[in-house]
Amino acid sequence: MKKLLLTTICLLVVSSMALGQARSNASSKQVHRGGGIACGSDPILPTDGYTTIYDIVDVSSASFYLVHLKDGHSYSAEAYDSTDQTVTAGAAQLSLILASDCKTALPTTDVVNVDPDLSGSFADRISWIQTGNVDAVLKLSNSDPNNSYSYNIRVTDTTLHNPRWSTFSSFITQYALVNNTNVAISGTLTLIDSTGAQYATNITIPAGEESFQTSGGLGIPDNHFGFANFAFVGPAGAITGDAYFINSNATVIAPSTLVPRNYQH
Repeated sequence: MKKLLLTTICLLVVSSMALGQARSNASSKQVHRGGGIACGSDPILPTDGYTTIYDIVDVSSASFYLVHLKDGHSYSAEAYDSTDQTVTAGAAQLSLILASDCKTALPTTDVVNVDPDLSGSFADRISWIQTGNVDAVLKLSNSDPNNSYSYNIRVTDTTLHNPRWSTFSSFITQYALVNNTNVAISGTLTLIDSTGAQYATNITIPAGEESFQTSGGLGIPDNHFGFANFAFVGPAGAITGDAYFINSNATVIAPSTLVPRNYQH
């Protein structure tokens, strides 16, 4: 009886170990290749800033991720290895190419050393303001000929959105934009009229400083209203802002919002 009991326990232990190993192998296979191994076989990577893909990029190779980009929006894409402190050779490198031909490069700016600083050969970050609606492929390259690395990859739509501005009853709308980083940040504030007209101004905000803009400064006529966007080149969180409705003698000041598009996710 004791022998039978011991045999049963041993079988259960072995079975549990085998099941655990099987699950471990399955999980390993799932995270080993989160991206496509070639352009055209790419998984979709949402641009919400909350979805992170954990992926192992093999030696001297790349992973590919499909992103849907919208006209006038700004984006930040970043990849970092959270397990290796240094890379002995090569570096992580992000780039953006058209999904339609898998070769045309789209313009981006490297912002890896902008606060929050990700500088180091195990990470990269790029940012851009998108022109036109397009499907693109984010390419993460590992140029190390000897080692593979485990990267966390995410894309964030960094566009700030204001749902309402108005010039009715002699009101104007004022925007305050604060640069939270260690470098100057450039962007475009665009007010879209309910009629479809657009009023845009390019802004450069010095490091650690604030910029004020008003609907009146853009030459918008009285008795108009609409919504606004601020798109910029920089990491997610680089710019924070707010907005206010102000009457002609500043006796009425009503707050509005100027926040990231995806803040409700």
